[in-house]
Amino acid sequence: MSEMTEETGTRRAFSRRKWFLKQESTRDVPIDTLRGIAIILMVAGHVIGGTADEGMQVGDDSTWRIGYLLLADLRIPLFTALSGFVYALRPLHEIPQLKSFFRGKGKRLMFPLVSVGTVFTVLQALTPGTNTDADATKW
Repeated sequence: MSEMTEETGTRRAFSRRKWFLKQESTRDVPIDTLRGIAIILMVAGHVIGGTADEGMQVGDDSTWRIGYLLLADLRIPLFTALSGFVYALRPLHEIPQLKSFFRGKGKRLMFPLVSVGTVFTVLQALTPGTNTDADATKW
């Protein structure tokens, strides 16, 4: 039987991780940076809220509200343009590509939707005072 020394074990563990170290990044860093900024702006817009009665409920004269209004014309167009640009980088030309594209998107989006959505719904149902407003027009 062969003995496994500490050095051999370390070498094996390193060789298993070697694929990660050798993998070259094909990501476009400036585009990824803009995507990150667009996501942060989008989330910040939802957190601040469109009016003083929504989101963080800050006043109309608040710095947060002024920043929200100044960036209102940038958030959604930037997000939309970047999404279109990223999809255009890898065009789909054949039906098998289309099937694998939708299968991958389904796996990537449906798992978080179902898991996080379920946890959120259960927590909201169990938390007192979160479901007191029955006005469906505020959706």
